[in-house]
Amino acid sequence: MAVASPDTRTLLIGSHGAEVRLGGEEQPVTLDPDQREALDILHRVFTEIASQAPGTWVEEKPAGRVLHTRQADREDAAAAVTGAKKLLAARSDIFLKDGKEVLEGSVVHATKGEGLAFLRQVTEADAVFFAGDDVTDEDGFRALETGDVGLKVGDGETAAAFRVGSPEDVADVVDLLARLRSELPAQRTP
Repeated sequence: MAVASPDTRTLLIGSHGAEVRLGGEEQPVTLDPDQREALDILHRVFTEIASQAPGTWVEEKPAGRVLHTRQADREDAAAAVTGAKKLLAARSDIFLKDGKEVLEGSVVHATKGEGLAFLRQVTEADAVFFAGDDVTDEDGFRALETGDVGLKVGDGETAAAFRVGSPEDVADVVDLLARLRSELPAQRTP
């Protein structure tokens, strides 16, 4: 959540729902000793793999690590992901997810779908708009309900009902949705 600096009234969910900021009040991820130990192991494995695979690097998150492979040769990238999965296969306390040219590892089980459900509950939202371009966004698309809008950005199979070609196209969709919502008649309560 350190990447963005939106107004404190902005609600944020990070790390697939493991990090939460509501109304300016951050609820950081708290790891127990076993989770901290698992995170250390995850970090060691990913950094060792990255040191041997040119073009790969490790991103640190509060409850996990991400092995980025998009700058690596395809063969090196595949070997790095396979190697990391093999070294962590026996760990039931580390959750791995394939993403778009990344392997995400976390010591907290959380999905974007769970994060969306949480935001829907705390905001009492009557509709949700969710856009994403990664494989891990599919959990979010599958969590959407009738009346929600799921927008896949780019190619690939998806559970989203709608698709655009690039991240730049998302702004046009948001503008359209805002205009359409502003034209809805005001809801009256009895």
